[in-house]
Amino acid sequence: MKWIANIHFTCRYECSKLCNGITSRQDEEGIVCKTKIDVCVGTGFGYSCKRDKYDPTYLYTLPSKQTAAGAWSVHPIEHVISAYYDITHGVGLAVLTPAWMSYVLSDTTAPRLARFAREVFGVEEADNRKAAELGIQKVRAFNQSLGMPATLSEAGVPEDLFDEMASEAVRTSTIASKVYVKLESSDVKQILLSCR
Repeated sequence: MKWIANIHFTCRYECSKLCNGITSRQDEEGIVCKTKIDVCVGTGFGYSCKRDKYDPTYLYTLPSKQTAAGAWSVHPIEHVISAYYDITHGVGLAVLTPAWMSYVLSDTTAPRLARFAREVFGVEEADNRKAAELGIQKVRAFNQSLGMPATLSEAGVPEDLFDEMASEAVRTSTIASKVYVKLESSDVKQILLSCR
């Protein structure tokens, strides 16, 4: 459950338009809050955790829905995977999200991914591309700290249906038309291959 809450906040970075500053900042604070939860769990949610709202129930109250800013990119891919295999939504997103970030990283997307790295993980690198790459590394490290699988094969998903799943992800969603970086079946397959 912890990762599912976290990943729904990151979806705002997948939309075609970055949400307004207030919404985006709430999402970023939600993710930072989430990263503190493990510390609070270990301390029994003492006074400082409650004072600083590091409580899982707080996490679920922050906005994390699809908006007029556009559709999410990683979710349609994960939905197809979990339709084919016995994999939970959060596990699938944990594997796919850093792979998607790496795949779409370009001069155009670097500023947004760098903002995510800086605001959520405290990356201090001035160069946007380098900051984005560090942020992707931090996402992977965070997933590992939660005990999440790093690859689809670790999650029990073989690569034999990647072509079919890639086609289905595009056919059953708007990821080819209404997302931050449009994805065709060939793009989705490359993302899946990078996760194997």
